[in-house]
This record gives sequence, structure tokens and C-alpha cells, in this order.
Amino acid sequence: MRYVAPLFLLLALPVLSEAQVRYLGPGDYSETYVTPRYHIPWQGDFTGVSQRRLNKSLARLDNLSAPENAKSDLGRYPSANVSEWIDAGYEAAIQKFTDCGGLLANRALAVDPSGYLVQVRPTIWQTDASSTGWAAGETIPSQRLIAVVCYYFSEARHQQQWLPDLIAWEEMNHLAVETGVRGEPGSSRNWPCDSPLMEAIQTGHR
Repeated sequence: MRYVAPLFLLLALPVLSEAQVRYLGPGDYSETYVTPRYHIPWQGDFTGVSQRRLNKSLARLDNLSAPENAKSDLGRYPSANVSEWIDAGYEAAIQKFTDCGGLLANRALAVDPSGYLVQVRPTIWQTDASSTGWAAGETIPSQRLIAVVCYYFSEARHQQQWLPDLIAWEEMNHLAVETGVRGEPGSSRNWPCDSPLMEAIQTGHR
């Protein structure tokens, strides 16, 4: 089973070429990095984006009348600390589970944060796991993989989708799989605390 980002972070587009806009270029996947606090492996370095590409992408956002924060977030991405974003996302996710207390908190604390590779992708992608056919974030337990887009601006929703907003959501999906929690964030009133527990799959525990 695959878990995808919420509907407001997904985008259905009638023209494939529009869905392939790479605001920060193709990225570099030649090296695997590890975050300092939780030792989470990740790939997808966009620090090498050329100024010409960045200027072109910023001009595109201007043409789309994107809000100023969307443009400033894109402009600062190449110099951002992606490892810190990923660690912060995991912290937010684990807090959601430990706040529940009891068995669920204990299971969550036993999960190895480094059990899944985070792959930062250059644009949104097609997936059968989404009702729209497109995803900006996806957790794939069978591959022990979390995929998130680095940056994308949705013309239909007129909002940005980018790594800092997506990673905590997908790390919550990661923890749900590992702890046996049913559903996804937002699928019940007090998820994950009010969700029934299945047997934890135990693929990435310490």
C-alpha cells in the first residue's frame, strides 16, 4: 500500500508537460546524505541550480501571480539546510505520536528514523495511489521510501508544494506504517491517537 499527501497537496493536470515543470532543475542524485540528528538518509540535491534557471522559474511565478512568500521560498531553497528540514519534519511527526501516550507512543519511539530513504524529487509525479493521479509526496513501504517534491507551484490551487511542508506529513505516514496505525493524517478526528492499531510491520525498528 502507498500513502500520498493530502488532496490539497495533490494536483490533477490535463497536460503532461505542465506537470513536468522543474523549478529547480533536475537535481543531483549522485550522493546520499544523512541528517545530523536522526541519521535519515536522503537524496536529491538542488544547490547546483543555475542562476539562469532560477531566474526563469521566478519569472514563471511572476506570470502566475504567485504570492511573495512562494517566490521567496523558491529563491532561498538552493541555500537551505535540507537536512535540518528533514530532521524537523521527523520531530514534528514523532511528537504527534508520542502525544498519544501509551502503547502507540512506545511503538513510535521504537521506530528507527533512518529506516526509510527520503528522495527529494524535482517535480510532481504520476501515481496510482492518488485519486487525482498526481502526487507531491508519497510514502512507499515496500521500497522503504519517502518521496517528496522539492518545490512546485500548483496553478490550479494557486499555492506552493515544497519539502518543508510535505516531509512531516510523509514522516507521519512512515510512523503509521511502522506502528500499525490505520489511515493517514486527518483520516479521523484525533488521528493517530483514536485510530485502531494493527500489528506493527517491524521493518524499520531499532
